[in-house]
Amino acid sequence: MRIIWQAIATHTVVHTQAEYQHVMGLQEKLYNADGALFVAVLIWWIICLWYDEPGVKTEVGDATVTETPGASIATPEN
Repeated sequence: MRIIWQAIATHTVVHTQAEYQHVMGLQEKLYNADGALFVAVLIWWIICLWYDEPGVKTEVGDATVTETPGASIATPEN
């Protein structure tokens, strides 16, 4: 966001107070968008990392269960 703001600020020619206030308002909106994007990505990472990996052992009551998606129950061959 700072690079974008720097590009805007260096290429903007301000002639009136209204133009200056408009540009400064744009800076505030850019920094607010940056903060909102950071929070959204942080929440997304928390949700993604909250779930267990496939094949992770979990305890259910007194038994330990191994979760393996797509695995079938193998029977011993005689």
